[in-house]
Amino acid sequence: MEILQTIWTALTTENEVLALIICSPLTFLEAYISALIFTTILNITTTNKKLILYVILFSIIALIDKFIIPTPFNTFINIIACPILVYFLFKTNILKCILAEIIPYIFFVIIGIIVGNLYTAAFQISNQVFNTTPIHKIIGSLFIYTFVYLIYRLIKYFKINIKNIELNKKNSRLLILNFVIGILGLFVESFIVTFYTDYLPAIVNLSSVTILFIYFLITVYSLLRTIKLEKANENLEEERLYNKTLTILYDNIRGFKHDFNNIVQAIGGYISTNNMDGLKEYYSDLM
Repeated sequence: MEILQTIWTALTTENEVLALIICSPLTFLEAYISALIFTTILNITTTNKKLILYVILFSIIALIDKFIIPTPFNTFINIIACPILVYFLFKTNILKCILAEIIPYIFFVIIGIIVGNLYTAAFQISNQVFNTTPIHKIIGSLFIYTFVYLIYRLIKYFKINIKNIELNKKNSRLLILNFVIGILGLFVESFIVTFYTDYLPAIVNLSSVTILFIYFLITVYSLLRTIKLEKANENLEEERLYNKTLTILYDNIRGFKHDFNNIVQAIGGYISTNNMDGLKEYYSDLM
C-alpha cells in the first residue's frame, strides 16, 4: 500500500524530468499515427517494414532532441527530420515530403491546444502544471492521440486523399520558400505556447494556431491549383500537337487525292487510246 501511495505521489507531483521519461514511449505512438495520416491523405504506397522503420528512426531522433535539446528548439529539428526521412524511405516528391510534415503537425497542434485548454480549465490547473505533472501529461497526451487517431479513421473511411502531385522546378522552389516561412511561424508558435501560454488568453493561442493553419491551407490550395493549371496546359499542348498532326495528315490525304485523280485520268486516257488503236487494227484486218 505504501508503494502504491509513493507511486501515486510521484505521478501527481510536478516533476518535469519524470513526466518526460514516462511519456517518452508515447513518442512512438505519435510517430505511428502521424505516418498513418500522411500516407493515407497523400496516397503514399508503403509497406509495414518502411512504416516501422520510419516510426523507429523518427522517434529516436525526437527522443534525442527531447532529452538533449531544450524546448522549443527541439521542435525545429523534428520539423526538419520528418520530410528528410519521408523522402528517403518512401521515395516520393518534395511536395508530398513537406505535406507529410505539415498535415499531421497541424492536427496535433490544433487538437493539442484544444485538449490542453479544456483540460486545464476542467481541473483548474496551469499549463505549467499540465506539462510537468506525469499523470496530467499522460492523460492529456492519450486524449490528443485518441482524437487524432479518430480523425485518421474518418479520413480513411471517407477516402480523403490527394493523388498525382507533381511540381516543376519553379513551383518546387516556391514550395520550399513557403515551407521555410511556415517552419519559422511554427517555431514562433511553439515558443509562445511553451513560455507564454499561462500569460495569454486561450482565445489568443487558438487564434494564432488557426491563422497559421489557414496560411498552410491557402499555400497548399494555391499550389494544387497551380498544378491543375499546369496539367491543363500540358493537356492543351498535347491536343494542339495532335490537331497539328491531324492537319498534316489531312493535307497529305488531300494531296494524294489530287494526285490519285490525275493518275486515274491518265490511266483512263491510256486505256481509251489503246482501245482505239485496237479497234483500228481490227477493222483493218476485216478490210
